[in-house]
Amino acid sequence: MEAAEKKTQYLTIGLALAIFMSSLDTSVVNVVLPTLVKVFKASFAQVQWVVLSYLLVISSVIVGVGKIGDIFGKKRLCLIGVFIFTAASVLCGLSENILLLIGNRAIQGVGAAVIMALSFAIAQEAIPKDKIVRAMTILTAMISLGFAVGPTTGGFFIERFGWQSIFFFNLPIGIIAFLLIKEALPADQKQKNNGFDIKGMVSLATALAAYIWAMTLSEVYGFLSIQVGLLLLAALFIGSYFIWVEKRGKAPLIPLYIFRDKILSASLIASVFVYSNMTCAQMLAAFFLA
Repeated sequence: MEAAEKKTQYLTIGLALAIFMSSLDTSVVNVVLPTLVKVFKASFAQVQWVVLSYLLVISSVIVGVGKIGDIFGKKRLCLIGVFIFTAASVLCGLSENILLLIGNRAIQGVGAAVIMALSFAIAQEAIPKDKIVRAMTILTAMISLGFAVGPTTGGFFIERFGWQSIFFFNLPIGIIAFLLIKEALPADQKQKNNGFDIKGMVSLATALAAYIWAMTLSEVYGFLSIQVGLLLLAALFIGSYFIWVEKRGKAPLIPLYIFRDKILSASLIASVFVYSNMTCAQMLAAFFLA
């Protein structure tokens, strides 16, 4: 009984640390953007991709992670996600130019998508029912805590140790989280493979990338430019293809029938507006305050 109690504590702490890392890096990087403009002699349009590449990959990958976890095992995939996130954090700190940093942030986003998608599912399956409420409360609190302390933590580390330190900060946390999850989680059981919607994932990622790229170029060429117009058309066309694929797929990435629920659809739309405004304010505030 005592061993089971310890494993539950280890798993809760490990998942909490992993969630805290991924949530922290969503907000902490906003503080360093003005510094990156000076260090890399880059424009705002370029440095904002340090944030956008991370969020773009999360948005594209997270919807398919649950299915991949069912196929290959949640424990194995979760550990891979923590490892990718931690290793990519170190690579971000070692980046010598803005393009390398953007690429490493995209890799970091893969790890974050896995952590965010699987942590609560793993907790629900592995933690006893009498302790699940407390565990879920802790994990949920870690999301808000990461967002809340990101700007102040980032400002402190940048001033004392340089901009690279906000990424190296993840190394000890990631190692501890990896070891705790590995120790506490039981071995994966084999799952039946019902197929994976690779077309849906690729088309969703491409449509989102085209839209974000169009918005980025609009800062340089204007909203009425040919470049922006073509990218928006591409985003619309590929997005329509994504919907067509999801309607006809045997194992769709997103079952479209769930949007028939008006309450769910309204809450999702509200979430898009809330997080869009929050991210916009965080990015611009850093430059304003600097």
